Formats: sequence, C-alpha cells, structure tokens
Amino acid sequence: MRTSIVAALLGASVCGVGEARAQAPAEHWEFTIAPYVLMPTMQGTTGIGNLPAISVDASASEIFSHLQMGAMLYFQAKKGNWAFATDAIYMELKQDLAPDATRVSGSVTMKQGAWEGFLLY
Repeated sequence: MRTSIVAALLGASVCGVGEARAQAPAEHWEFTIAPYVLMPTMQGTTGIGNLPAISVDASASEIFSHLQMGAMLYFQAKKGNWAFATDAIYMELKQDLAPDATRVSGSVTMKQGAWEGFLLY
C-alpha cells in the first residue's frame, strides 16, 4: 500500500513537469530588475611598482565604514525562449591617512567595478 502511494505521487509529479514544459513560451516581454547587497571582505597582498607588497585583511564592517558609493544590480529582459541579462557591481572606498614617520598625510581611494552580460536560450 505504501509503495503504491509513493508511486502515485511520483507519477503525478512527473506528469506535472511534462505539462509545465509543454506550455508555449510567452510572446510578450518580461523584465526583472533586482538590486542586491553582498557582505564583502578583502584578503591578500597588494603593491605598487618596486615598493614592497603589503598584506590586506579587511572585514565587512571595515569596508562599509570606508564605503563612499556602492551599487549592485541584476537586469533581465525575456521574450519567448530568449533572454538577455546583465549584472553590474561598483564600489568606491576612501580612507584618510594620518601623519606618521613614513608620510605627511593624505588619502587613499579605491574604485572597483565589474560587468557581465548574458544571452540565454
């Protein structure tokens, strides 16, 4: 009896999947716009020219305390079986430097961006 119920449920779910695939694709445009947020961290080494490399280890709270501007956005346009999607991120960080034995004063700014585009079928 238990096997018959499981088999019936499994058969019903497979039939449902087949029916969903048999539907004709939409002939009107469908759009998705989705801003999102990530919790970034930075770890590694960095350097400039012949200067010695330094290590970087920044937590999400440290990064957000220096965030000047940030944006993340996913966009998709779909019609029928075809879709175009794009994903873009941008981040600008800034930190003022206090004078010490190695520098007078100043500030450091870092800008980072990435963009991806997709054609889907």
